[in-house]
Amino acid sequence: MPTSLVTGLLGYAQVSGVSTSASLDDKSQYPLFARTIVSDHGNAVPIIKYIREVLQVKHLAMINVNDAYGNLFVEGLRLAADAHAPDMTLMQIPLNEGQRSIEHAVASLKETGFRFVFCLVFTDEVHDALMTEAYKQGVAGDGKHNW
Repeated sequence: MPTSLVTGLLGYAQVSGVSTSASLDDKSQYPLFARTIVSDHGNAVPIIKYIREVLQVKHLAMINVNDAYGNLFVEGLRLAADAHAPDMTLMQIPLNEGQRSIEHAVASLKETGFRFVFCLVFTDEVHDALMTEAYKQGVAGDGKHNW
C-alpha cells in the first residue's frame, strides 16, 4: 500500500501479482494500482461456499490477527457469508500479541460452543502457542473441534 501511494502520486502505475489486501480496491487512494490476483474479498467467496456447502458448517469461529489485514480478511468472509450462506453464523475473535491474548481468544472460542475454527495467524510461534492453549482448554485435539 505505501508503494502504491507513492507511485500513484508520481503518476506511475503499479501492477502486483501478490498483493491481495482489499484496501487496495479503493481507487480514490490507489488510482493507478492493479493486480493480477484476486483480492482477499474475492478469495472469501470460495472459502465460505466450501465451508458451508461441502463441510455443512453453520457456525464458524474466526480467530484472526488483530490488524488491518486480518480484520479486512474477516470482513471479506462476512460479506461472502451474507451473500452465499445467509444461514451461517460467524463469530470473530481478534488476536493481539502475547500469551494473555491467546488465552483470552481460546476462552472466547470455548464460550461460543462453536466446533469449527478458521484461523488467520502468520508465525509458527503464534500458531503453536494458540494450538497448545486450545488443547489445554479442551477445544483442540478432542475429536470434536475442527481447526
